[in-house]
Amino acid sequence: MTASTATTAETMQKATTPMHKSPKILGAGIHTAAPGKDYPLHAHTSWELVYYVSGRITCPVGPKTYAATPGTVLLTPPSTWHAEQSRTGYTNRFLQVDAASNHPWPRLCYDDAGHTLGRVFDALVHESTHPSPDSDELSQLLLKELDVRLRHALAHIRNSTLPLQAIASLTGYNSASHLSRHIKAATGTAPGALRGATAESHKG
Repeated sequence: MTASTATTAETMQKATTPMHKSPKILGAGIHTAAPGKDYPLHAHTSWELVYYVSGRITCPVGPKTYAATPGTVLLTPPSTWHAEQSRTGYTNRFLQVDAASNHPWPRLCYDDAGHTLGRVFDALVHESTHPSPDSDELSQLLLKELDVRLRHALAHIRNSTLPLQAIASLTGYNSASHLSRHIKAATGTAPGALRGATAESHKG
């Protein structure tokens, strides 16, 4: 485990709202389906986190329906009925995670240009199928990387002109100040400075 991974995990842990239980991976794997080969309506007793690697999929989740393409992450809470309708054929990585039903994950988020979340899902699937003496510790560190509420907010800050209050509402924070504190604790930089740095890099 690299020092940078440990440092990132530590800062994410400090920034994450405490829940009554720490997320724990129950299982992980890869699913591939041909065009028209749908996955029928079902529900789990745990969270299901799915990262779509390829294809175009329509996903009913509870009362809503989402369109998934490569880099989309769908997060389905326990006891929520959901399905996958294969439009083009698809491949995904999935995690079954024991976490509080009110864990602050959004229902939908997108990977960044560096495919950070894709690499996390790949690592977690590998750890699940090739366990090592350090697997539990590594899984916990990698799960902390999946604080996708924070990643979702960072993506809006870096790639949109939405005001902080609007971003807070979209990503499940109580207020703009709550969001600002979380961003500063996780990255060491205030949201305004992050947005300014992104704008400068685009100019270059």
